[in-house]
This record gives sequence, C-alpha cells and structure tokens, in this order.
Amino acid sequence: MNRLVRNALLRVAAAALLAVTLLPLSGNVAWACICDQFTPVAAAAHAATVFTGVVRGSVEPTPVNGLMSTGWETRIDFNVETVYRGAAPSRWSVRTDNTSCGYEFSYGERYTVFVTGEDKTNTCMGNVRGAIDPATYGVRAITTYPAQSLDDPNTGLIALAALVVVALGAVAAIRMRRLRTT
Repeated sequence: MNRLVRNALLRVAAAALLAVTLLPLSGNVAWACICDQFTPVAAAAHAATVFTGVVRGSVEPTPVNGLMSTGWETRIDFNVETVYRGAAPSRWSVRTDNTSCGYEFSYGERYTVFVTGEDKTNTCMGNVRGAIDPATYGVRAITTYPAQSLDDPNTGLIALAALVVVALGAVAAIRMRRLRTT
C-alpha cells in the first residue's frame, strides 16, 4: 500500500475515532433512576412509614440543607387517611427529590406513600396511586383519620370577614343615602 494512501486512511480512522469519542458529549445527558425491584411486602417492610392520603399541596423547590449544590427537594402536603406502618399525623408533609428518582404527585389525588425515617420518598420506594390492599403488602390499618377537606381551614373565616365587610358597606351606603335625602 502506498504511503500516501496509508496516511490518509490513518487520518480518516483517527477523525472517526475522535468523533465517536466526542459523540456522548454532544447531547443532553439523561440519567435514569435505577431502583431495586421490591415486592409489595418488601416495600412496606423497607419503609419507616406507609400511609394512604390525598395531596393537598406542595412547596417547591427548596435547597437541600441550604446548599444548592446538593440538590433540590419538593415538600408534598397530605391529608392522611390511613396509616399502615409507623406514625403519621392527619396532615403531614413528605419530601421528594427533584431528580429522575423523585416521585411526581398530583394535587387532589390519593396515593399510598412509602416514606423513609427522614420523611422522604422517591420513585424507588414503591409509591402507589390510590389505596392499597393491605393484605398484599403484609400490613394492616393501625390509624384511620376522618376524611378532611382540601380547602384551607381559613377559607370559612375569610368568607365570613368578606360578608361582614359587604354588610357594613351596605349599611353605610343606606345611611348616606338617607342623610342626603333629609
């Protein structure tokens, strides 16, 4: 083989190798969440707390430990209906990471949530949309709370205050009208 042809082939091979090596750097990197596959019984046993509740809101995002470099979390507020493991008050907040492993909850939806001892959950914990069959998870209901409204508890007070302001305004308008006519 001629020296010129061999040099040209080496250059083409080197350019192709360089292009293949740099290819992963050219696009956005997506890191998938890799989870252990738990059976329902193992998921319940792995969690510190297991409850079913309805999402009443969220606060997002907040820096973890006050440091932006360690990640971001969303706090999800629940109206807890049934506790199967551990302890949870009737209104409780859990945290989830804003990463590929974070679990996405929808307002007003019912979930069964598997929570760590640090009040955190994620995709790998085994959360379920809706209620569960406790027997399938090897748990039983240990606390049941009455159903709670998703409305803000201050809504009634705000409505009452608005009604009082409107009534006072109406009384003031009637008195001013009477004063003008006399």
